[in-house]
Formats: sequence, structure tokens, C-alpha cells
Amino acid sequence: MARPREFNPDEALSSAMNLFWRKGYFDTSVDELVKETGVNRKGLYTVFGSKHKLFLSSLLLYRKQIISMIMEPLDNINAGRDEISATFALAVSLATASKMGIGCLMCNSALEVAPVDAETQEILHSYFSFLAKQFQKALQNAQDSGQIDSSADIEKLANHLVGLLHTIPFFARSKAPTKFIKDTVEVGLEACGIKTQKVDEIMPV
Repeated sequence: MARPREFNPDEALSSAMNLFWRKGYFDTSVDELVKETGVNRKGLYTVFGSKHKLFLSSLLLYRKQIISMIMEPLDNINAGRDEISATFALAVSLATASKMGIGCLMCNSALEVAPVDAETQEILHSYFSFLAKQFQKALQNAQDSGQIDSSADIEKLANHLVGLLHTIPFFARSKAPTKFIKDTVEVGLEACGIKTQKVDEIMPV
């Protein structure tokens, strides 16, 4: 009879994700993963296959846990202008919290790993496409209800919002002043006709 597994794979993956998030892929050693997860090399390789596969699984977990939390306001089928504002409020709030000053795992990986790894590229491209579609639906609702200009190019605005969303963790990781981040978001939203609330009204300094 096979011996039962002596660790929880979900907990190990979560620990690995946080380590990759803090240190990046290339600067994270297998020894550090062993220490962080509390799982020996054999256990990690048996369950996850390799450091690279563990990293890819970490990206998917990050999307499921962190990105889903930020994008939750847009899950409403009737999401529109207010929900877009709420999404950016969440993103700024999380990015400027002390524990989130390490940026975004997706952004960090786009710079560090994607240029040299096709599988990471594929995950990121799928992720960016998902975000754009979420924003497109909300923007379309906003346009249909007269909240934004009827002549606005929804696809272009959605792509702009994806880019704007990822400036937040980039600046947060560089320790940019919170006001700088909020001003960037506020002007970026106004460019899309999203003027429901000032950023400071939904995200106190």
C-alpha cells in the first residue's frame, strides 16, 4: 500500500507562489523552495514535476487568488462604470499596502521570464486577454446605458485599462508616492470617460 502524502500540495503551492512573487523565478533556488514549503526535493518533484512547472502553477494560482479578487467587481453581469472604478480602487489599495509592495507576480514575470519562456508567455497572453474581455463587457454596459461616449472604441479603451491596471503594481514596487499612483489612475480613468468618483474618495491616502 502506498504511503499517504505527508504534505498538502495546495499549501505548498501557495508558499511557492509567495516565494516566486518576492524573489522572482531565476533568483529562487530549489533549496529555498524546500525551506519555504517545508517539502523535500523528492516531494516537490513528485507532485509538481520541476521548478519550472511549479512556477507555472504558481502563476495560475496567483491569477485565481489575487487577480480574481481585484477583478471581482466586474463579475456582475451588469457591471459598468462604477464597477470599473471599484476594480481600480481595489488594485490601488492592495498595491500600496505594505505586504503588496513587491509588485504583481504577473508583471514581474512578464519582465523576467516571458522573454525567454514560451509557456510563461502563453499564460500571460491568456491572462491579458481575459482582463481585456472583462473590461470590454463593463465598458459596453456603460456605453449602452449612456455613461460613456457612444462613439468610444470599446476594444481600445479595454486595452488601455489593462495597461493602466498594471502601472499600479509597477509604481508601487518602485515605492512611488501613493498620490502619484492615484493621480495616474484617476487621469487614466478620466481618459475613458470614467468620472464617477475621484480616486481619493474611494481610496483614502
